[in-house]
Amino acid sequence: MADNFKMVDLRRPKESLKPKSIGKINPDPYSYEHRITLDQDTLGKLGMDMPKTGDKFHVMGHAEVKSVSQNDHGDGDKTSRVELQLKRMALRPKSKGDGGLRGAVDAGIKQADE
Repeated sequence: MADNFKMVDLRRPKESLKPKSIGKINPDPYSYEHRITLDQDTLGKLGMDMPKTGDKFHVMGHAEVKSVSQNDHGDGDKTSRVELQLKRMALRPKSKGDGGLRGAVDAGIKQADE
């Protein structure tokens, strides 16, 4: 199953980030809607101490689709949205020489099953 995972960059295309700055704020190339918030209870379940901003982690999870929607704005512009509820999750700090993505996925699956 781990062979089916493909890492993709969720960065928005450059065209959607123009103008490069709005006032004094530079637009974030990653959508806020792609963020996952972990509360203190979840951090504890994952065995995590408080990470620092900028730390990187490998994340593996199982999610259930909770809602789907698609809107047609009448001008040929359609938007789609899927809401996922994470049911199981594992993560660990990213480190050099950790076996790459496959090693992280395999370790996450093993740790989640324990």
